[in-house]
This record gives sequence, structure tokens and C-alpha cells, in this order.
Amino acid sequence: MQIANFQNPPYCNTGVQYTISPHLDKSYSIDWLRFTTGKIKYGTDGEPTNTSIPLINKLLTLLKSYYNYFDLELVPGGLYGYRYRMYVSEGVTIYFNGSLNKKGEVTTMVEITGTGCDKLSTIEDWFELMSYILSDEIDANTTRIDLAIDDFYGKEINSHYFFDLIKKGFYKRSGSPRSKIEWIINDWKNYDEGCTVNFYAKTSDLQLCVYNKKAEVKAKKDKDTDTPQWMRYEMRFFDNQAQAQIRSFYNCLLNEKFNLSSCSSIASFLSSALYDLLKLYIPSNDKHKDRWEENPSWLKFIGELTQIQFDRNKSKKNSILKTKEYFENNYAKFLLKMYLVFGKKFLMLWLLDFMFVKRDSLEAKDFISINDLRHDLDLESLKSDDIFLEISRLEVISSEDINELKKYNLNCIGNSDAAESITKALEKYEEEYGKINKWNSN
Repeated sequence: MQIANFQNPPYCNTGVQYTISPHLDKSYSIDWLRFTTGKIKYGTDGEPTNTSIPLINKLLTLLKSYYNYFDLELVPGGLYGYRYRMYVSEGVTIYFNGSLNKKGEVTTMVEITGTGCDKLSTIEDWFELMSYILSDEIDANTTRIDLAIDDFYGKEINSHYFFDLIKKGFYKRSGSPRSKIEWIINDWKNYDEGCTVNFYAKTSDLQLCVYNKKAEVKAKKDKDTDTPQWMRYEMRFFDNQAQAQIRSFYNCLLNEKFNLSSCSSIASFLSSALYDLLKLYIPSNDKHKDRWEENPSWLKFIGELTQIQFDRNKSKKNSILKTKEYFENNYAKFLLKMYLVFGKKFLMLWLLDFMFVKRDSLEAKDFISINDLRHDLDLESLKSDDIFLEISRLEVISSEDINELKKYNLNCIGNSDAAESITKALEKYEEEYGKINKWNSN
């Protein structure tokens, strides 16, 4: 473990500072990790079965806990709908008995915050944990991983210069993010008073947050560091993105086990990730960004990128299929309850009516997604008229069906003139019946 060249190391949690480059005075770290597994089984009381205790204890050991399962308290309630939670240590929590995963298994979730990451202080610690996460024994699914680069000296690009470039718009983000960047700043004239820039939407599966960590520490701890600056470049990956990055990071750790003094591949990996998310350019009057010249200070800060190829691992799955999977994983229990309480007929009518009510929410991009998937399934493409005609069939609900919905008083038909609307829909349906049959026959 290499030590930085300043008298007072930064106060506050900084993730895992096991990779500090002495000549550049930076650190490369994991600052957050969250993963789930379906390998822990549960009894009728909702608590883990005795057969699952050894697996939990092994996990606790890898999380640097001094205690086993029976030494710790299982508390009712938790985040994300989990029934129980267990505080392993500061910044490390296990959540038990959650939703089902794609395999139909009840999930258990482990969350390690920045403070918890401090406890995994060596490359060996992380190598053992990640080896276990990626093993068949626990078959974990990583849903979030934060990677951070801390720059304590600003030798290549200092904080003022960085924020000025962003403020003036001399940057590009990868992909096509729709959201505007978000500034959180105390004083536009003095970035040292605190400044944060979020480059991607909070709902995105990848995010980049750059901020003045030194100002944050000073405000929270009422302490300052002897370092000229403390800029943090924090990259957050979720779901498929997170799963891809933990595998890449594990490969870096595998390399470092044979050369712990260099830490070169980890630094290259995080730098490559940052460069993929953000590029800075020399100020220019040219309105065409494609002709801008990349900022040499930023390229020097990033360093050599030849040692590792950063893989974003973008999902190519159709958005309809992705939403279908999400719906199946998160709402299957709800639909089952509706079926058991109200019956099949009500459930089908409720769904049809709900879809009809929301018909106007379809946009041009939705038609593209629909036809992309139909093409993949070897089905004929639909024109917009065909789509609206098909949707109109959802209106066909008899007066008996209307009463079936109304008697449960669940507001399934929000229109107070539902009966009249349905009557008009039936008339329209009769006019279009021939066209529909013709379309179906193709």
C-alpha cells in the first residue's frame, strides 16, 4: 500500500485508497458496492434457513466482520421492500427476504457504502470479495458500483480550470444524454466554497459526479487538509452497467495480485472509464464541436489508456423486452393478488381498460420500438393507423363487463360517462370490423 506525499491525509471517507500514485498524487478507489443473491433460502417465518447460515457467515468474513450471523441482530424492515436488515458494521448492511430475481429466487442484498469500503483496505481484501461475488457459490448480481478518482494536487488540471471549462461548455459527454448538467454551487466566483457537477440524469444507469471534496470535508468535519485541492471524479454504474464493471475491475485485481507495487491496471481502468464518460476540449470559437481539439491537460490527467480497454457493455435489448422483464420481476405478486381476490375476468377487463385509457401516451418513438421488436420476431410491421385500430378494440366492453368493474369500486373506468363512451366505441368497432378482420387475415 503506497502512501501519499502530504502531511495530513484527507479526513472523511474516501473509499479505498490503496492505489495512490506518488508522482501524480491521485488515488483510485471503489466507493460504493451493492449486490444481490438468490442463494440464501428462507423459511415460513421469512428468516434465513439454518442451511443458509454457513453461506451468510462466509459473506460476513469477507466483509471484515468480527461476528457471525447469530451474533448480529436481525431487524424488521429495510430498504427496497426487504423484510429484514442486519447492520454488519458502519457502512455495511445486509437486507434479507426481498423480491424475486429472474430465476424466481427470493433475493438478499448487500450494500457497502463509502464508509464500509474503507474496511476493505487492501487489494487482497477486494480480490477475495469479488472472487466470491462472481463465483457460482453465491451467483451474485451487482446492481451498483461507484468508482472514484481523487486528485489531491491538480498538477495536470486544477479544480478552477476544470469547472471553468464545464461552465463555458467545452466538454462532451458520451452517448446522447437528454438531461442538462446539474450545478450545485455556493459561489460562482469562488469554487473553493464548494462546487458539484452532475453530468447525467439521476435515473441513468451510469452517472458522473465531479465535486470539490475538500470543501465538503471542511464543511462537515470543520477540518482542512494540507493538500492544494481535493477533486473527486465519481463514476456510478447501475444494473447491467455495474455487472460489466465489476468483472473488469476483478480482472484488474487479478493483474495486481502479481504486481502489487504498480497498481497500473486499476489506474488505467478507472481513467479509461472517466475518459469514456467525459471529454474536455480547448476553448474555441468554432461552433462545430467535431472540430474542437481535445484538451492536452485533460489527456495528461487521464494518462495512457493502452493497458485496458474500457467496455461500457451497453444493453442492446429492445426497450419493450426490458420493461417486460422489469414488470414480471416487480409486479407479478401484485397481479397474483388481484387475480386471487377479484378473479380472472376482472383482472383481464381491468388491464384492457387501463391500456385503453393510456392509449394517448404512445409516441412516435414507441412505434419504432414496437416495429423493431416485431421485426426481430419475424412479424409484419405495423403502420400507425394499424396500431390505433388495434387499440380501439380494447374499448369493446359490454355493459355487463362495466358493471363487473364498477361493483368493486376501484375506479377502473375513470370516465363518468363510461357507458356512453363504450356505446360509441361499439358503433365505431362495427364500422371498422371488416378492416380489422382484413388486417388480421394478413
